[in-house]
Amino acid sequence: MESRRSSVDNKRKTRQGLMLFLLSGGLLFFLLYMGINGAATLTLLADRFRKEEVVSTEDKTPPTRPSLVDFPKVTREPEITIKGYSEAGTSVGIYRNDKLITEVQVGEDSKFSAKITLEKGENIIAFIARDKAGNDSEKYDGNVVIFDNEPPFIEVTSPVDGQEVAEKVLVIEGKTEGGSKITANERIGTVDADGNFTIKYTLAEGENSILLVAIDRGENKTEKTLTVKYSP
Repeated sequence: MESRRSSVDNKRKTRQGLMLFLLSGGLLFFLLYMGINGAATLTLLADRFRKEEVVSTEDKTPPTRPSLVDFPKVTREPEITIKGYSEAGTSVGIYRNDKLITEVQVGEDSKFSAKITLEKGENIIAFIARDKAGNDSEKYDGNVVIFDNEPPFIEVTSPVDGQEVAEKVLVIEGKTEGGSKITANERIGTVDADGNFTIKYTLAEGENSILLVAIDRGENKTEKTLTVKYSP
């Protein structure tokens, strides 16, 4: 009986010893694994910090100023999309009338784009690129876009609507928005900087219905009909 009990105790001690050995080996492997990876992680973090410190303390060269593509001069849309190029990895601050309105990141392809809202009338848009070291480029300004969504006016000073004339060639005179184009039944008139216009129109005998069309720089359009009777 005593021999059997001793045998059972020996087997139990053997199993316990084996379990202790396996647990000790597993713990040793875990500590070694974590130690190696932890050291590698610390090395990577230290290297990254060192590189960022070098960039921040040694890079004193400002990026080149941004450039634009397809920048509109006049639009009737309240929002426009600005596209351009700048140094890859920089950020571009966009200013409207000397006020910073947005900041965008430049992609690895050196391209950037941003949608901005315009104010009525003249908008002076400027750009400044900033690199990761905090260096700023020269300010790229002087880009003007006019937001105009109101149609031009047409004021005819001569002839009077419904007037009867004896001359076959009629000279139509008046005023519209400066910079606009004007036509009379598709005949093109001349417009000066102040909006004063002149159109020469050949009349047919009898009553003539003349459609005046003014289109401003923002592509806004106004129409006005003038009736003149030609009696030679």
